[in-house]
Amino acid sequence: GAIPENIQLGLLVRSLEQTTLQTQASISALQFKPQIIEERAGGVSISEIQFTFNSEGGFQTHLNTLEKLNKTQRTIRIDRMTLSTIEGGSNLLLSVEGKAFYLK
Repeated sequence: GAIPENIQLGLLVRSLEQTTLQTQASISALQFKPQIIEERAGGVSISEIQFTFNSEGGFQTHLNTLEKLNKTQRTIRIDRMTLSTIEGGSNLLLSVEGKAFYLK
């Protein structure tokens, strides 16, 4: 994956949305929280933006979503994911917490 030279939040949102759309899942509750993580020589910093999203769909749909996330052009790291049943339905809820990186 690549680390862009700025946050490119719009592209990150579209990338996450496309990942779920391609797998027939629905995305909700997308949240972001930026944070600088490392100072480098020459005043360039590697920064991260934390993201959280929920996706609703079947088990295979979520496996496909995770596979697509693994292959995104943007460098991301998944820190935590939770798969739970939705009361009264056959779908599952996938909650993903992760980070995307950028140069600052």
